[in-house]
Amino acid sequence: MTWAEFRIRSFGFKRVRQFSMFLTREIAYEVHVGHYVWGKKKPPNKDKFWNITGAEQKGSVNKDIIESFRKKRADYLKKENGWIKRTINGKY
Repeated sequence: MTWAEFRIRSFGFKRVRQFSMFLTREIAYEVHVGHYVWGKKKPPNKDKFWNITGAEQKGSVNKDIIESFRKKRADYLKKENGWIKRTINGKY
């Protein structure tokens, strides 16, 4: 199978899978919206309820926080390096 054939099959597989996810989301959304029939609040839109398109979520972690976490983790691993070597070798 050539790379082009693989890409075509991959695209088709993703499209079929996404279609089945859309159907699943429709069913789940209808069940979820049923709770709002007699309420005063409006239900969320479908993309907010269950995002399938792969768009980046707005609630992601800030890059500065990620870098801070990585730095602190690296410092911790340097500090506890002897303990890590012992566990990798299977000795406690």
